[in-house]
Amino acid sequence: MIIDDRNKLQDWLDQNDWFEDGYISRINSDSSKIEIALGLQTSGTYVAGDPKTLKEFIIKPHGIKTWTYDKSNFTPGYDWCIANVVLPENGFGLKFDTPSIFELTCESIEISEPKIIETITKPWISDREFFVTAYGSEIPKPQYWIDSLKENGFDIGFRYYSGELKQIYDIPYPEYSGYFIQRLDRISKTEKGIFFKSLKQDKDKIRLSIELEDKDIDSIWKALQKIISTWKGLQVNCGNVTFNDNDWNVYLERNILPEKLEKIKNVW
Repeated sequence: MIIDDRNKLQDWLDQNDWFEDGYISRINSDSSKIEIALGLQTSGTYVAGDPKTLKEFIIKPHGIKTWTYDKSNFTPGYDWCIANVVLPENGFGLKFDTPSIFELTCESIEISEPKIIETITKPWISDREFFVTAYGSEIPKPQYWIDSLKENGFDIGFRYYSGELKQIYDIPYPEYSGYFIQRLDRISKTEKGIFFKSLKQDKDKIRLSIELEDKDIDSIWKALQKIISTWKGLQVNCGNVTFNDNDWNVYLERNILPEKLEKIKNVW
């Protein structure tokens, strides 16, 4: 199929949900020819190990006028979601919203029949966020984090966004979500730290979501993960993987995923 009309191209994008949370698996380009493999997930989940179905097209523009892709800013691959694909503000072509935005304008676009790919959702682990559920009759007090990290060699304190050190008696308990912990010697130099995104007590369980928002305190982040790994009845959701207490400890110590996921981590 060859499209050279802006309205028809818009209809095709609409039929494919504007490739929201889709992917670009491949870009081949030289001075005279461009080929883009563009797809989206049509069924299944984003949970590691679950089956899913992809629909992928090959895009070949003709009569190229502009092409602003810079391979140093975005590397194609099945692992990375893109935001969407839209029409450019001016002219005929496509605008790709990826970690970097790039644009193609041309005279026409040749679009292949869709290729249907049956595969399995690959596991990925976030290096800056995880969600924890564990047994507990009360949310850990702010002093718990100060004392536990002190035992690991870190002097930390609580602060609000871009704020000064908060004294322990000024931290609202049990509702201190929205606060950061930060190394004492970095509070005056930074705005963030490790963010307590949410803290909840649900009957006999604690639910905690935390995010690393200062990459220079990664060592504290790792120590915090180890502290939490000792909690009873632990379940950790990180990226698209769910860990039980044993799996989480194995992952922290040896960087190994649960067995069935370790086997498919290189599925592509």
